[in-house]
Amino acid sequence: PLQSQCFFTDPPLAAATNTSYPIPAAGTNDAGNYLVIVTNIAGSATSAPAALTVLAAPPTTNDVIVGWDVSAQAGFGPSPFAPTTNASNLTITGLTRGAGLWTAGSAAARAWGGNGFDSPSAASAVISNDFVTFSVMANSGYQVSFTAVTRFDYRRSASGPTNGVLQFQIDGGSFTDVTPLSYPSSSSSGAALAAIDLSSFATLQNVGAGTNVTFRIVNYSATSTNGTWYIYDNANSSALDFAVQGSVTVSAPPAPPATVPVLTNAALKGVAFQFQILGTAGSNYVVQVSTNLTETNWVPILTNPAPFPMIPMSPPNRT
Repeated sequence: PLQSQCFFTDPPLAAATNTSYPIPAAGTNDAGNYLVIVTNIAGSATSAPAALTVLAAPPTTNDVIVGWDVSAQAGFGPSPFAPTTNASNLTITGLTRGAGLWTAGSAAARAWGGNGFDSPSAASAVISNDFVTFSVMANSGYQVSFTAVTRFDYRRSASGPTNGVLQFQIDGGSFTDVTPLSYPSSSSSGAALAAIDLSSFATLQNVGAGTNVTFRIVNYSATSTNGTWYIYDNANSSALDFAVQGSVTVSAPPAPPATVPVLTNAALKGVAFQFQILGTAGSNYVVQVSTNLTETNWVPILTNPAPFPMIPMSPPNRT
């Protein structure tokens, strides 16, 4: 017959002699390494450690994670243009004009943009670098998910681009189309696009720390090289004129290193039983003995940092 004894980190668990060990409501004190030793008259077998990590409810933001207010901009605005709203624990590369764009002529006030959007298609605009980019990266220990572009106010001149496409890229991968863009209005009062969903893209959810997500607005079909396009302050206020909503959460920490020891080189030497204990170097381990595995009368006989030397124990009637 087999007897089981479950262990938590070092000590055996009281009344944990069944083939399973339930923890009805795990708390942070339950985090650590678990293992089971199964024994019968022929010997024993020790399981690999199972690491249990218990996480507290992580702090979360589910709001605008990056946004720009262009109300104070003039002369087409700087490139890159840092965000005016930036969620904590994110690194942002601001709005940046592609190398194919320029800033010639008179610029609209309360606007950020440029001209040079006269490529005939999105593909040719990409080749000509006629686009605007910005990037978002979660800092160490955090991850970011993208829900939607919730604000997209624009203005274009009569000869400015009428079409575009929103794309994203994960690190150095290829760009993925999110949605085509249309700029039907050339009113000097500006106009607004409807919200753009990002939540359906699995690769934009739970993006880990250090992974750079680049968004690209590719505009094209301007009828003149001097046709202008801007992110524009329609409301003439300090409200955001371009905004991305999402969440920033704590990343799950890596599992703790296994510190459960391994018994090796077991042998009988005369009337003594000797063995060696290997584990995480420097960690303390306790050698315990018992005369009956079905009971909990374990008695510690030695505490030492790993690795243990060969340890003789006698008399040989101990388990």
